Amino acid sequence: ALKYNSKMSLILAYMKISSWVTFPLGIVLGVFIIPFMVLAIDGHPLPCMMPVYDSPSFLAKVTEFVFPMAQACGGGRSGGSVQPPAVPDCPLPPPGFKMEDPEILSGATCRGACGTNCTSPSCVGSSVNYEYCIGTSSAHRWCSYPYLMCGSHPFCVKHDNCYDHCVVRDETCYAACNAECAIDYPTRPDWCASWLMGGGPYTDTLKYVNFAVVGEVQSGPCP
Repeated sequence: ALKYNSKMSLILAYMKISSWVTFPLGIVLGVFIIPFMVLAIDGHPLPCMMPVYDSPSFLAKVTEFVFPMAQACGGGRSGGSVQPPAVPDCPLPPPGFKMEDPEILSGATCRGACGTNCTSPSCVGSSVNYEYCIGTSSAHRWCSYPYLMCGSHPFCVKHDNCYDHCVVRDETCYAACNAECAIDYPTRPDWCASWLMGGGPYTDTLKYVNFAVVGEVQSGPCP
């Protein structure tokens, strides 16, 4: 019985000492440590400073739930930096344009323009870029495109398609492609010669881009 009472005394003493330690420690945590975690760096909770990639960390989610002031955490953070809203990339090509280099097997460019590739007199560079806005309801960016304007005609489109077909299927058919002009326009051999050199007559103007100058993300929808 004496041994049992001694053990109980030791247990009670340990519990009393533990309460003396844990109670002040709880006060310190509640008064100093937790608020420091929530408002440590310029009002941003420390959990928001944790590297996160696809979604907020579990600790950040808990903090946002417990402390409404921390709801600015949001997703897409990395190392504490606040990322701008997601905005689609600048399209290549933008609507109404074609790619200057479509990366086809023949290596030819400006397909559909009269003449060889993107050469003059068919093709000339625009003096101003084409400005195109892309975005969402909350953010947008401007895409700026230098572009070429090239004269075109249905036969020039047909001739380019024929040449591209020859590259893929039968490299002996180029002469036949050229001969089609005399078949389609037997009374206008001058047109055939002009189209071959990039001249007219033209029935359309095609616009070609090769790259976009990408602007910074701005708040709000496209103007």
